[in-house]
Amino acid sequence: MVEAATPCASSVIVSDIMHRDNAPLKVIEVSHNIVRNTKETIWLLLSKPVANVSISIAIGNRMLPVERLKTHDKLVIFSLPILVIPDKVDKTSPATKSFKILMRSDTQQLELPMQVHVSATSNASDTAEIVDKEALIASLFEFAAEGEPLALVKPLVTLLGTPDNDGCNALHVAARNKQNFALKTILSVLCEILNAPNVRGQTALHCAVRAGDADCVHYLISAGAKRNVVDNNLDTVAHYLGEAYNDAIYKEILETSSIEINRENILAKKNCYGYTPAHVAVKKLKLSLLEALIEAGAPVDIPDNNGETPLLTALYMDDADAASLLAQHNCDVNVVSNCGDTPLKIACKKKNLVMIGCLLDAGSTMDSLGTGDGRPIEADDEDVQRILNGERVEVPSVYAQDDPGEQEINELQSEESISTATSTDAATSYRLRTLKDDVSCLDYLTRLRLSKILDVEDKWTILADHLGCGHMVEFIRVCLDDSSSPTMMLLDQYESLEDMGETLGVRLIQAGNEQQ
Repeated sequence: MVEAATPCASSVIVSDIMHRDNAPLKVIEVSHNIVRNTKETIWLLLSKPVANVSISIAIGNRMLPVERLKTHDKLVIFSLPILVIPDKVDKTSPATKSFKILMRSDTQQLELPMQVHVSATSNASDTAEIVDKEALIASLFEFAAEGEPLALVKPLVTLLGTPDNDGCNALHVAARNKQNFALKTILSVLCEILNAPNVRGQTALHCAVRAGDADCVHYLISAGAKRNVVDNNLDTVAHYLGEAYNDAIYKEILETSSIEINRENILAKKNCYGYTPAHVAVKKLKLSLLEALIEAGAPVDIPDNNGETPLLTALYMDDADAASLLAQHNCDVNVVSNCGDTPLKIACKKKNLVMIGCLLDAGSTMDSLGTGDGRPIEADDEDVQRILNGERVEVPSVYAQDDPGEQEINELQSEESISTATSTDAATSYRLRTLKDDVSCLDYLTRLRLSKILDVEDKWTILADHLGCGHMVEFIRVCLDDSSSPTMMLLDQYESLEDMGETLGVRLIQAGNEQQ
């Protein structure tokens, strides 16, 4: 407590001690350091929350306040004002100008150097041609007479590449908003803007993957969209799969042609943090994506900027499933990070007995534990020592993956036991079906292989009858197009019915009718 009084005062002022946060303000992360549009939106992640903050742009001898300034705890978002770039003699090359972002909060001030990179051809008013009124009227009547939407788009071809304030053209907007019909229509009249980047370096394919629209992704790739283009953070569309939750998108991106595979492996590319797509899958806890990447040939031993491979990242996150999957696919189990950590060290520090045994079985050496101060003290724990000396923790059977031969035997035994249990009613026999016997639990790659076999000569209809979904056949035929797989569609619909419990109800009704 602090007391304040004078000799002649009649009272004493008592107050709590006031603490002042004198920690220096720092910029932890910035959205991008080079902007290509003078109205670009920029965000800054600061080291501590700010309340009263003012931001200005210093370019030359002028100070311009930013626009649309917003603060959210440690996050600051604002838009650049209109910046006048001096004219250049060479009009064909882009103009580049350096400027500074000045941020003031209370008594602290930060300076952040930036560059604006503006092309002389980026101004829509200089490149867009005036559309002839008669051509518009003619296309309108053509659309009215034939109902063909392309007639309305053709007169706008010269405008389709025009970017908005974020550098996005019509393809970016259609992909971002999941408008696959609009995207397909635009592609049919103009493919030149197919791989054009916006101010964040994203192509329309980046936007479509992030939006999770499999149809847009398919149309773009069919039109020739490149999968190796990187955005401002050096992320390819394969990195963006970490934000997608659609197996069909995995299929489109990961099924590359032999020409692309021979030319370069986009699955080996690192972003600005050194992350490969495999790193992203581990960090996003997407085991099925990691499995799909490995199946597609993604390398699993490339280190990030900290020297961490996907295996080390999985162990740091205590993700035993991802770590086990990587260990099973011959990754380097003795790799050393920049800070001297090895997979076995991390597993011992976390006392993950299952992973310690898994790593040792996969080839981790006791030397990777280190000696002296480099050896983790947890390695001397009694339980850890038992695993290091050869004992193993039994994995619960619900998580264990049976050998394919053993699984087939178990399935046959299960079917035999169900068929011979004559005293068991239909409802009980249905309950005996285990999770591993459920076709809805097939992983994506298995479904993909299955679809390539069953799509031929309508073999998928036999599977539909076997699953008791023969009533879906005509519906699926109606919904099919040139790019769809009837087998994938059948399995997706069957899985949805399983989730809702519909198939259980149908089978119980059928069983009841048979008993009557």
